[in-house]
Amino acid sequence: MKVAMIGLRGLDEGLGGIEEYVRETSVRLVGRGCDVTAFCRERFNDRSSYRGVRLVNVPTVYTHHAETAVYAARAMRIAARAGFDVIHTHGLGSNLFAWIARRAGVPVVTTVHGLDWQRSSWGLLGRSALKLGEYLATRTCDDVILVSQALHTYFRMRYPLGRHHCIANGTTASTRSLDAPLGLSHDDYLLFLGRHVPEKGVDTLIRAFRQLDTTKKLVIAGDANYRDDYRHRLRSLAKGDDRIVFTGRVVGDEKDALLQNAYAFCLPSLIEGLPHALLEACARGVCPVISDIPTMHEVVASPSGTNAFEYPVANPDGLVDALRRALADPDRTHRLGERARVSVTSTYDWDETARRTLAVYERTTEPQRSEPLVSIPVSLPATHL
Repeated sequence: MKVAMIGLRGLDEGLGGIEEYVRETSVRLVGRGCDVTAFCRERFNDRSSYRGVRLVNVPTVYTHHAETAVYAARAMRIAARAGFDVIHTHGLGSNLFAWIARRAGVPVVTTVHGLDWQRSSWGLLGRSALKLGEYLATRTCDDVILVSQALHTYFRMRYPLGRHHCIANGTTASTRSLDAPLGLSHDDYLLFLGRHVPEKGVDTLIRAFRQLDTTKKLVIAGDANYRDDYRHRLRSLAKGDDRIVFTGRVVGDEKDALLQNAYAFCLPSLIEGLPHALLEACARGVCPVISDIPTMHEVVASPSGTNAFEYPVANPDGLVDALRRALADPDRTHRLGERARVSVTSTYDWDETARRTLAVYERTTEPQRSEPLVSIPVSLPATHL
């Protein structure tokens, strides 16, 4: 089966949740006999292949509001004419152009990783376009994959006639034991790992941490794309407190070492799809301190109670209290981390994600589908189009 992936920047680590999802599932789909091509963006990709996945760069313009739209339109136009059996889009914005593939008779599967129109970085026009992309996911795509139960419930209620599948992200945890990097010590810091954007609540976390009487550090890993104003704001909030450490982007062993050695993992998000960083922290036995939004609560929920310190979303005082409770009771914090590890590693598995995704492809491409309206074979170059 020939599969095209559209909606990502590249397959390197540290680019984002969609990129991790596509990387982990694509490699496993190749292992199951699929021929997978991922359409990337030149600024973020300098390879022609990755572990059996073919990578093809599509030209675009690198501005916050136009990058994804221009890339997705061009990628969809090429993929629709290149003889793929199925096109798999990621992110709501890519669905604006799914009609191109449908007009050519190529089945389209989309994975919704979150309700992107909720993000504060979008203005009225951007939010409207993303809401249209959400609507078109159920109108121009054959099947819709939702990465969390909360998203699945939302789509089933709002678009009851669509074909919806809840297929969660997976996670992996290194079996190697790594020392804390960057001069840090084991259990001596709280960790935030993710994009530096307002909806992640990093500014709220810094304000809350500065109210704590603790010798532990707050390590803020990751960076911002197209948000220099927010980056400067965060550093201004942290100014004068040498307990707060900014690492920038971390990948590979450095990221794994940061996760392994953290005392607690902090994610005070206002919105999420199904956060990879939270799954990674839990898989390593690190106790989460998180807002109680449904897409994060389902990760830490268990029959015996939550495996995290949760607080009401958008409640700064609640975050301060949750952090104080985590710091005041190390035994409970470590116990919750271990419970989270057992729960997450037994529930979230990339092999299962790939297996169920392939089953969706097979259903979508069943022979009873109508013949393509257009069938124009196109030879793809190795890296650039």
